[in-house]
Amino acid sequence: MDTWSAFMMGQVNRGKELMVFDWAKAAHILRENGADYAEAGLAGDWSYTGGAILEDGKPVEEPYTYLASTWATPQLYLGQGVYVDCYLMQSETPGWDSSTCWPDEALSIFRGEAEYEEPRPEEVAETKQLEDKAEEVVSGVGEVVYEMREVKDVDGEDDNGSGRGEDGAGEEGPEESAT
Repeated sequence: MDTWSAFMMGQVNRGKELMVFDWAKAAHILRENGADYAEAGLAGDWSYTGGAILEDGKPVEEPYTYLASTWATPQLYLGQGVYVDCYLMQSETPGWDSSTCWPDEALSIFRGEAEYEEPRPEEVAETKQLEDKAEEVVSGVGEVVYEMREVKDVDGEDDNGSGRGEDGAGEEGPEESAT
């Protein structure tokens, strides 16, 4: 995703609750699958937020990741093109945020010292409704951004009223310095 689109998504979703990476669910999935390698990141912004969280079957203590967003879904990557949505709303976590890395609860599940508890069905249904609403907002933002780029005033001026094009030059060419 380009910087402008990411900025717009952030603006549209300002004030909404964060979706935070679910370390407990990830630990459960990794343990159950006997994974040796896994990554975590945000869908649609993976190149800026994703990184390894498990290497050689061991948790990475200081991964380069950013795992919370109001609009991009935190995901677990298991390899071979398999991405799993893996998040909780921040209010459902024990204080996790974008900088949380392998909290004790998740390490206990990963090591088999604790059990993972699945979310209740009503929580899953509520999360699905939020995902559907977010998808509607995202597609609406894309249409608005496209329309904004296409709009010109009736007198041919751009949207800032300067009469200059994107390169800053008007019909007469670039302004000359008075020095």
